[in-house]
Amino acid sequence: MAETAQRWHTSRNLVRKWIRRFEEEGLAGLQNRPRRPHSSPARTLPDI
Repeated sequence: MAETAQRWHTSRNLVRKWIRRFEEEGLAGLQNRPRRPHSSPARTLPDI
């Protein structure tokens, strides 16, 4: 795992995440995911 992380210039934690996603979801788990949440329930509404 350390060798893979070094080869891809990333952390071992990220490699572990990739492995877990692949085991749970197959190739679909390795697709890019948006980091932005789908909703913001705690956001402040603009003044009208």
